[in-house]
Amino acid sequence: MTDFSAVKQQPLSQTLLITLREAIIGGRLKPGQPLVQSRLATQFGVSRAPLREAMNRLEEEGFVKTVPYKGSVVAPLTHKNVEEIRSLRRMLEEFAGQLIIADLRPDQLAEIERVYRQMRSAADRGEVDAVDAEDLALHEKICDLSGHSLLIEIWNRYANQFRRVLTFTNRVNHDLDLIVAMHEPLIEAFRRRDRAALRDFYLNHATDLNAYLPADWQADGAWGGGSDGNGRAAPSLPALLSRESA
Repeated sequence: MTDFSAVKQQPLSQTLLITLREAIIGGRLKPGQPLVQSRLATQFGVSRAPLREAMNRLEEEGFVKTVPYKGSVVAPLTHKNVEEIRSLRRMLEEFAGQLIIADLRPDQLAEIERVYRQMRSAADRGEVDAVDAEDLALHEKICDLSGHSLLIEIWNRYANQFRRVLTFTNRVNHDLDLIVAMHEPLIEAFRRRDRAALRDFYLNHATDLNAYLPADWQADGAWGGGSDGNGRAAPSLPALLSRESA
C-alpha cells in the first residue's frame, strides 16, 4: 500500500490567503471594501490568528491596505494603480521580447503560438476566466523564454498584481474576440523576428487598452465582479474556502 503519511495539508493561513486573494482579483471583494477580521473569521468559521496572518500577507502583496480609523480594506484600483502595474509589466515583457526575438528558435515560437491558440480557443468557447489565464500565460511565457533570472524574479513578485489588473481590463472590455485579436500583432512580430514591430505592439497595446477603459471608473476605484467569469453567480467565501480545503 502506498504511504501517504508524509503528505502535509496546506496551512489554514495559506488557504485563507489564496481564497481572499482570488476573491480580490476576481472582483468578489471590491476595491475599498472593508475587511473586518471578526466578521470574516465568523464567515469562514476559523479563528482570527490564521486570518490575521493571511491579511498581513495580503497587505505585503498590495491587495489590502490599512486606513486610519477604518481598519483593513481592499486596496483601491485607481487609474494610477492600473497604469503603474501595466507599465511595469509592459517594460518587463518588451525587454524580454527584445532579448529573444532575433534568435527565437522554432520550438520557442511554437510555445508562444500554442498559448495564443489556447487563448483563442477559450474565447471561442466563451470562457472568460480561461481567456484571462491564457492571456497572462502568453505574456509570462515571453518572460520565461528570456532566461533572464532577475527579470523573471520581478515578474513573479508582481504576478498576482498583473493578474488583478489584467482581469479588470478584460472584464471592462467584455469582447473576448477583441482581446485575442489585440495579440495577433505580437505573435506576428515574433514570427517575423521583427524588433520594430514588437516595439510598436507594446506602444499600440497600451493605447488600445486606454481606449476602452471607461472615463469614470477611476473615480471610486470600484468595478463589478460578482460572477465566476462564466456568467454564473460567484460562490460565497465560505464555499470558496471549502473548495480550497477539499
